[in-house]
Amino acid sequence: MFDKVFISYAREDVQFAKEIYKHLEVNNFRPWMDKEKLLVGQQWEPQIMNELRTADFIIILLSKTSVSKRGFVQREFKYALKYAEEKLTSDIFILPIKLDDCEVPPELGIFNWVHLGDFEARGKIIEALNAQRTKMMASVPGELIKLNDYSEHTVHLDGEINRLFSYEIKYPIFRGTTAVNTDMLNVAIRHYIHEQISDLYQTLFEETEGYQTGSVRNYKYTFEISYTIGLVNESYASIMFYEYTDYLAAHPNHYWTSINVAFNPNIIIRNLIISNNNDLKKLIENYKFDFGNKDDGEEIIEKEIIENNIKNFNRYSDPGNFYPKDFEYLLIDDEKILINFSNHLPHAFKALGQFEFKYKMQNDKIEIVG
Repeated sequence: MFDKVFISYAREDVQFAKEIYKHLEVNNFRPWMDKEKLLVGQQWEPQIMNELRTADFIIILLSKTSVSKRGFVQREFKYALKYAEEKLTSDIFILPIKLDDCEVPPELGIFNWVHLGDFEARGKIIEALNAQRTKMMASVPGELIKLNDYSEHTVHLDGEINRLFSYEIKYPIFRGTTAVNTDMLNVAIRHYIHEQISDLYQTLFEETEGYQTGSVRNYKYTFEISYTIGLVNESYASIMFYEYTDYLAAHPNHYWTSINVAFNPNIIIRNLIISNNNDLKKLIENYKFDFGNKDDGEEIIEKEIIENNIKNFNRYSDPGNFYPKDFEYLLIDDEKILINFSNHLPHAFKALGQFEFKYKMQNDKIEIVG
């Protein structure tokens, strides 16, 4: 809901349009551009005009070509301005994006624009879309909201505390419906985000004197968080966060954190209860990874990693020895589950710690079925 973005561009700028299209897709918006969406045989003009009319947002790519070119692109500009008249003056609807040092047409000059070449341009575009989407979602009655109609939020921090740092996190916030209260889910997400920010500052403040001098001090600490949303329905919500850290080590670090919540009653699911542990052990033991052609050495390494995972699973699946964060999991949908041991593996083998299986949910317990 409120996620449809029409991209208006000149044919000569199609590569920039495709870049924006992909950026919107990975940030959970539904972009529309003719080169990606028009089907063979469709009448292109009425289809484009319909998509323009029904868009929640219109991105206009401005270049020396588009602002001086006669034809359909000028028509799109004019209709975008016409539809903008139906919006509140405080609404974000038209987003002009400059591709070069062209002059912004006077009629579009009333809207704040961004230059795609600016370092923070893409982040600012998503920030503006999410701000308006959140505003519009707040005005919709609960009975019309779907649980997966979430809004994305971004926290970006740049600065220097003993050393330079750059921190960017993305996280979703869910709007409740008449049937489901999402407050606990959102609190769990925000608590996780605040913990990450707090840990960042603590790490920076505790830097040793050796890190505060010379070239090391000028090395930027980078921390990024993104997420994957799995199953979201009136019974459960499942989210997996991915954390990337580059902190002057031999290699960047990768970490995963899952948040799983049951609704009605609202409960944070800290322990994954698997009813058939022995079956799962066998499935993990025989799990096949596809990395193309492998020599004998690689097969030996893979076998050792799998055996290590089995040991971890045996330890963590014992109810008397279970710790909530020893492994992570994501309910991908109502049939598939991702079990993730990667946090316990060396950097080079983290891809071997993720297992996808089919499952059934019975009395709040997971039964792995293959």
